[in-house]
Amino acid sequence: MQSACWSRPARTIRSLIHTCCALSWIIEPKFVSTYNLENIIHWTSLYAILGIGAALVIITGGTDLSIGSVVGMTGCVLALILDKKHVPAFAAACAVLAAESGGG
Repeated sequence: MQSACWSRPARTIRSLIHTCCALSWIIEPKFVSTYNLENIIHWTSLYAILGIGAALVIITGGTDLSIGSVVGMTGCVLALILDKKHVPAFAAACAVLAAESGGG
């Protein structure tokens, strides 16, 4: 009985996603291009990783939901270090991770 309860919302979401993709493909045929599909997978995986991290924080008992601000600050600090200080990318990433682990 319970599996039917979970399958209906899953079917509804799946059909909604299929409808949105079909309409996007009809409106813009380039929607199914290799570049666009790669871009969609790239951004989806990024948000999935962030979501899993936030879920782990909540599950372990912490209620810190400031993941968006930490990601934003990390991006800004990394861009500033790379652009203004001309530090190599690996060293800049290590420095930002070290700084953000203490501040985030």
